[in-house]
Amino acid sequence: SPEVASKNILIRVVEIPLENKESRDKIIRATNSQTQLPPSSFRSTEDIHRYIESYFKDNNLFYDRRRSYYSNMGAARDQIVSIEFLVQCVMAIILGLPYRAMEQEDIYSENNPIYPKVFNDINLPTYLNCVLLVKICERFAIDKGFKYDPIGIKFYLAYVTAGLTARSVAINDNQMSKMQIKD
Repeated sequence: SPEVASKNILIRVVEIPLENKESRDKIIRATNSQTQLPPSSFRSTEDIHRYIESYFKDNNLFYDRRRSYYSNMGAARDQIVSIEFLVQCVMAIILGLPYRAMEQEDIYSENNPIYPKVFNDINLPTYLNCVLLVKICERFAIDKGFKYDPIGIKFYLAYVTAGLTARSVAINDNQMSKMQIKD
């Protein structure tokens, strides 16, 4: 019988409390050695995304910064907000680009100029209000039976509604954060 070679394998086990999400994200970044990933792949571990996730949770929405995390946890689909959807909402309303919101491709790309404009010093209520307004406009378009792309038109409707509410063509962060969208 052939001899079996003995090998030693070093295994690192790191145990952190579940509630310590910041440390977990730092460990994920620091110990990623199985597959070389570009730095942009770790954008969802940035502080801003944790703040948004926590703020949305306080407002009965689930910010899915880790893809499918909340759907796997059993959250209702209409309460889950992806990073891509959040970008589309902010892009349509705050950046005033509803016509480009649907075409966002790789938001995580290092070369995407939209990412730093969306995830900068925007107030957390602005993110929430943008999402809520777009969701309301989508429901309105579907309920009214819009013939031409009721899903895509939601960004235009949200932009116009926010503009009419703010009485301005350019809606800024401060105006959007103070809007009473639920009303």
